[in-house]
Amino acid sequence: MIRKNKLLMAAAVVLGVVFIAGITAVAVSNYGTQSNPLVTKSYIDNVVKDDILSSVDDSLEAESSELQEKFSQQVDSATTGSLDGTPSSFETITLDNNEVIRCGVGAQIIVRSGSATCYGNGPVLTDATSGSVLNTPGDALTNNHLYVAILDKNGLRARSNGTVIMVSGSYTIYDNL
Repeated sequence: MIRKNKLLMAAAVVLGVVFIAGITAVAVSNYGTQSNPLVTKSYIDNVVKDDILSSVDDSLEAESSELQEKFSQQVDSATTGSLDGTPSSFETITLDNNEVIRCGVGAQIIVRSGSATCYGNGPVLTDATSGSVLNTPGDALTNNHLYVAILDKNGLRARSNGTVIMVSGSYTIYDNL
């Protein structure tokens, strides 16, 4: 009976060792396969990290040079007087009675001679000379004051033949709107 217990105990120990060895073999075979390799921290630090940093540096360098080029173009166009193709100098125009000039946002107008009233939807124009805002269409414009179009398609209506204005920015002239 003691011998039978010893034999049973030895068989249990051998069976336990075989069971643990089998589990270990299965666990080891599932990690580090060709499709799912086991990677060490030193491999990441020494190889992969350098490749990633190099790739990021190249991308940043390319983007930085592109942005610097765009910035240089904008600075050059601003110093030469035009940005995005709109004229920065004033153009002299002579309008007949009831002709309307409709301007783009930010266009600047100076009435040099004759008479004109503001045209459009309120607030129509800003008088940069006096610091006031003309809110009502039909308000008279003062000669030699600088007006700025606040909204698109706002502008002025000539109230006399031969009204001379100076315009900087985009505009369109209409007869009898």
